[in-house]
Amino acid sequence: MFWVKLAFKSLFQRRKISYLMVLIISISMVFLIMVNSATEEILKYTKEKAYEKYGEHHAIINNLSEKEFKELKGIHSVKKGGGIFLVGYIEDFDESSVGASIGWFDKSALELGHIHILHGRMPVHKNEIAIESFLTDSFKTNDVIGADVKLKIGAVEEVYQIVG
Repeated sequence: MFWVKLAFKSLFQRRKISYLMVLIISISMVFLIMVNSATEEILKYTKEKAYEKYGEHHAIINNLSEKEFKELKGIHSVKKGGGIFLVGYIEDFDESSVGASIGWFDKSALELGHIHILHGRMPVHKNEIAIESFLTDSFKTNDVIGADVKLKIGAVEEVYQIVG
């Protein structure tokens, strides 16, 4: 009890320092609350934008075999699952210096990933492909829909028509 009385006596004797300390603590608290609120808003905005851009991925698992993928989709806690399968990479897409990965994805991955066709349509026939929008920069013309592209996957080179 002696220490409490001494502390109050010290506070009342040095009022200017006490008021200054209370003011500094108050300003610090207000500043911390403002920073915390701003941080929460930034995190919320970032999550919303990531959801809009990348979809509702909550877990991504690499290097699954097709059997493992089917087993994983069969687990009751997995509400929806989709597969994106990469088959290769091209260093020079359409004879440009732009690199591109080659692969396919199932309908669920299309929905989960929020993947949309900007122009054209999704491929339905064997030698049709859809490309990402950044690859259009490698073409000399603006309209790439209907253009033919030679792609070499492994040792096999084939001609594909861009449909989307």
